[in-house]
Amino acid sequence: MRWFTWLLLPQKRLNANTRRLPIKRKISSRHSLCRGALLAELDRNPNDNDIAAGTNDVVESTAATSPAALSASSLYGDNKYLVPSPFAKKLEETLMAVDLSPGHISSVSVHSRGVRDGSQLPSLDTLKAQERALRTMFADAKCRCIRMQKDREWLREERRAFQLSHGRPPSNQEVSPFVDIELSPVAALKLSKCLSRHSSARDVVVRSILLQQSITRNRIVQSGEKTLFRCLRCFHVYSARPRTLLRDEVGHSWMQYEAERRKVSVAKELAHCPQLRKRKYSVGKQRKALMEDPHCCPSCGSPKAQWFMEYVHYRTHA
Repeated sequence: MRWFTWLLLPQKRLNANTRRLPIKRKISSRHSLCRGALLAELDRNPNDNDIAAGTNDVVESTAATSPAALSASSLYGDNKYLVPSPFAKKLEETLMAVDLSPGHISSVSVHSRGVRDGSQLPSLDTLKAQERALRTMFADAKCRCIRMQKDREWLREERRAFQLSHGRPPSNQEVSPFVDIELSPVAALKLSKCLSRHSSARDVVVRSILLQQSITRNRIVQSGEKTLFRCLRCFHVYSARPRTLLRDEVGHSWMQYEAERRKVSVAKELAHCPQLRKRKYSVGKQRKALMEDPHCCPSCGSPKAQWFMEYVHYRTHA
């Protein structure tokens, strides 16, 4: 019954002739080219007539794409959905206004050469005007300074150096007992706020302000007068002496060296006379000296601080 049932089932008959035929593959046009014909075409030397004909074709195509032929109808055709952008309109107007005659091209080249040799570009003039305005801003900032008293040791060293070089003691005009600290100009701070963040002019202004802030920090170090500082970690405001507090920069490493040398001298003094530890360097006196002249923030212990006057000036005008 099994073989009989199998014969009764519908079966798909295949033609023997079609079954033996191979599958036809489509051959692309580029593979149908003969390699020998291509090599022969490349080895063939071009004649002068072929070169002249190619040159004439290039000239005709250039004339066909001249600015006179570039109109709105030729660029966009009859498609009403293609709306030209403002930049495309400007480009079209420029192409229509250009004259490709040989005389016009020579005159334009002579004019550009004259501009390059004689007068400067307007962008260069604008850059020089901006630099001149920045110099004027920072020169006017020198007239508005904050005067603070110099540190005694700093003033003594300056007077000693002047006397060694000139052979006489200096006057107050030659070596001033005060230091004038300049703040960033208000106009530069407002420019850094108003200008675009991606403009090169704002970058120049910001770099000038940072340079002015570093100069201010180097000048305030000369002062030993107590002033307010703002901690950069916990934002606590406390009073300290700039010469003692601002020692965390590379340019102030010599001040740290002086402090370490002073510690070594104190250790030698205590080694020779231990009784001075209770009289001169007791724990209570050290705490009192640290409260009067702190080396760090009394709240969090961070030595990073900003002069409070500079912070208020920046927050007011920037």
